[in-house]
Amino acid sequence: MGTVAVTHEPLIIPEYDEWIGRSSSYSDVRSTVRAVMAAPLLIGRRLVGAIASVHSDPARQFGADDLRLLNLFAPQAAIAIENARLYTEAQRQKEYFETVVVNSPVAIVTLETNGRITSFNPAFEKLFGYSQAEGIGRDLDELINTDETQAEAKAYTSQATHRTARGIGKRRRKDGSLLDVELAGVPVAVEGKNVGIMALYHDVTDLLSAKSEAESANQAKSRFLANMSHELRTPLNAIIGYSEMLKEDAEENGDTQYIADLGKIRSSGKHLLALINDVLDLSKIEAGKMELYIETFDLRSTIDDVVMTVEPLLAQNGNQLQVNCAPNLGAMRADMIKVRQTLLNLLSNASKFTDQGIVRLNVTREHSLEHDGDEYVFSISDTGIGMTPEQQAKLFEAFSQAEASTTRRFGGTGLGLAITRRFCEMMGGRIDVQSEHGRGSTFTIRLPATVGEETASDVAVAPAVTASTSSSSAGRVLVIDDEASVRSIMRRFLVREGLTVDEAATGEAGLRMARESRPDAITLDVMMPGMDGWAVLSAIKADPELSDIPVIMLTIVDDKRMGFALGASEYLTKPIDREQLRRVLMKYRLDESGGSVLVVEDDPAASELLRRTLESEGWRVTVARNGREALAQMDREEPAIILLDLMMPEMDGFEFLSEIRALPRASTVPVVVVTAKELTADERKQLNGQVTTVLQKGNHSRDELLSEIASQLGNRFKRTAQNVETH
Repeated sequence: MGTVAVTHEPLIIPEYDEWIGRSSSYSDVRSTVRAVMAAPLLIGRRLVGAIASVHSDPARQFGADDLRLLNLFAPQAAIAIENARLYTEAQRQKEYFETVVVNSPVAIVTLETNGRITSFNPAFEKLFGYSQAEGIGRDLDELINTDETQAEAKAYTSQATHRTARGIGKRRRKDGSLLDVELAGVPVAVEGKNVGIMALYHDVTDLLSAKSEAESANQAKSRFLANMSHELRTPLNAIIGYSEMLKEDAEENGDTQYIADLGKIRSSGKHLLALINDVLDLSKIEAGKMELYIETFDLRSTIDDVVMTVEPLLAQNGNQLQVNCAPNLGAMRADMIKVRQTLLNLLSNASKFTDQGIVRLNVTREHSLEHDGDEYVFSISDTGIGMTPEQQAKLFEAFSQAEASTTRRFGGTGLGLAITRRFCEMMGGRIDVQSEHGRGSTFTIRLPATVGEETASDVAVAPAVTASTSSSSAGRVLVIDDEASVRSIMRRFLVREGLTVDEAATGEAGLRMARESRPDAITLDVMMPGMDGWAVLSAIKADPELSDIPVIMLTIVDDKRMGFALGASEYLTKPIDREQLRRVLMKYRLDESGGSVLVVEDDPAASELLRRTLESEGWRVTVARNGREALAQMDREEPAIILLDLMMPEMDGFEFLSEIRALPRASTVPVVVVTAKELTADERKQLNGQVTTVLQKGNHSRDELLSEIASQLGNRFKRTAQNVETH
């Protein structure tokens, strides 16, 4: 039979004992078996078995007629065997699936296409409380829904008659209580025809409750971080500020014995502030609340600022800093504060772990296949103590330094590198390290030239931009700036790029010209006498005929911070740098005798510090503890400038700013935001108002401005390789 199964051909063996293919397995029947006849059992070409006939009569011989008869029976036997197999398999599968359904922890119910229940498993009975007798034959949607959820449930059932339906909703138990379920409805088809529905329900009440609690915890953590940022930095503002003032007083009075101690207080306050900033940054990262604030900035200027900041640290250990920046750096579009902080962290570390050595900073701009465009490569190397492979393995772990002896010798929390790596990853880059113990270390940061919002091929700060040859195809730009030199420079390179340029020296004139010429874009200075940029912007956005014109704000900013150019005129961060505050106030001094300042601050120590600082500069100072008091003060006297904290009781800084910008008489009063609060992206937008973009006056390049105007005009002029080479 084995031969027949292999060949699929019938076979007659006249003398089995003499057959060469006989099997030793049948040696015990050789005396009783003389002749054998066998045939395959086939259904089509598929073998389902074999059939054989044997006899022991020496006089009997199998012939063609015998084989023909066997072949007539074989197909019937094959079909009978296959049917028996299929029946057995069907019974096995039926039993298998019935066991699965019965024992499933998920509630399963089968329905007719009209939604009537035909069966359900014990899990359904347990979940909803209905017995088989109470449920079978009932409309499922009416059985387990309230009036409020009925329409939603019927929509799911209707969808499930032809395709899978999924959702989450509330359903009613027999006792009237409600539970949250994840549900799915699946059409059941037989021979291509939908004959019913299988519905599944899973209780997710506890899961949704846990999710809600987790979201509440995250929100609470976010509020806690915001409050801690304010509460920790506010007293530090007083510690650092008063130590500076007392040190100045001691120097003026000749009390030299206190100068060194006061300097130590200030230094310790600065050190504590740095630690607080690191802990808060790491906490925000872990909570998923750290945000990127993408802006375009001149990278070389940022590097120069970093170098100036780190020079005192280098001098402490007698180190030399060598800076090598490629000439084609141009402008970068990223989070400037985070780029700056990563460089400061690495340069500070290099200086700390190097004594009487050399620290090198190399910066290049290269094409990157990984970022599908340009990337910046920052390399910070030193000739310091270096690291072993074991130390490098845990280098970027939070609260971890290379080893305990390093911490004892050099101090630090081990947060700087962990934060640096997180910042690099957030901006789509990475940081690598190479080091040899006793021979120094090299850290390499790679960051895309344009982070987040655009691909590298759409960089708005390309090396050069060319204009169309026709002014009519390039567009018209209105330049509003009170400085004649700025207007002259803007005109020169905008005209050179094929743009038609109109100029206005005041906000009032700019509005008039905007209504007359309807420019394609407007560049608007923030700080102007009379009607400032914010007032002009408000008027433009309030005019239906002008509101769609893109406005590019140009503002003077402090290089050390980034939330500037807000709906406020300036933005300072606590603890306040007194020299920075003095410079800001000088811009708003009306005459040599100063002017009136309204300080809106709820912290008594902070407001007293500001009052003393301002009065020493000749300003008249009025203090309000919240926005509501400040509005009342402004009814009595309109100040020349307002210093505004954001986090206050009753009426906070955001509400106050919104209130005064709605008052015609107060809409032009300069407001300097002074806060310890970390602003979110939404809060920046709330302060920004309807600004297309913000560029830093004195810090933006010609190409950057042209690129921004080009994007606002619908990219009416294109970059060319020739222009890149000639500009």
